[in-house]
Amino acid sequence: MERQLSDFFHNNVVEKDTELTDYFHTMVAFQQRIDKNLAPKSALFIGDSLTQGLAVSRITSNAVNYGIGNDTTVGVIDRLPLYQSIESSKFIVLAIGVNDFKYRSIEQIIANFDVILLMLSSARQIIISAILPVDENAQHYIKNNEIKRLNTSLAELSLNFPNADYFDISDKLSLSENLIDHYHVGDGVHLNKAGYDIWINNLKTWLAKNETFNSFESN
Repeated sequence: MERQLSDFFHNNVVEKDTELTDYFHTMVAFQQRIDKNLAPKSALFIGDSLTQGLAVSRITSNAVNYGIGNDTTVGVIDRLPLYQSIESSKFIVLAIGVNDFKYRSIEQIIANFDVILLMLSSARQIIISAILPVDENAQHYIKNNEIKRLNTSLAELSLNFPNADYFDISDKLSLSENLIDHYHVGDGVHLNKAGYDIWINNLKTWLAKNETFNSFESN
């Protein structure tokens, strides 16, 4: 794994230097302090600004928000080794990837996800949350057909990891694959309360129906 990570950062040196900002490092340092105080069986939510704005305590008990605005798969790979709570976590929700479209191809994003899932091999359970659709009428640099391609590949990748599940609410937020305007704050990407309510309620329902998560909750 150490060799694989060394190769990864060698091949992504420009992206790493560009993406890992002072804000990123400040947030990671703060999260490290939190992580040292967590009890076992915490639920970790790791992602970008969409995760950062998510009221994770509404989804499950002992939930911890490790979202960082503007983060990418490169940032997640950089910070995962710093979270000591991963091995004892109840589960991990991974919601990352939309910002990667600024930097790399879908094939490169999937390769990064492969590294992330390998790094999380000691985690009990991982939920890969699909990249959410965007409103192309409000923003123009991300296309929903590219998001759909990436999500298809993520769903296929999850099958290679026994501790990974794929969770997708795209159809509940979109019309003709476009994020419905009354589910975002106006920028075409970030959810408003109505949008978050859909994410929260559907994830809660999914967790309640999943025997793996239910058995761990009762232990």
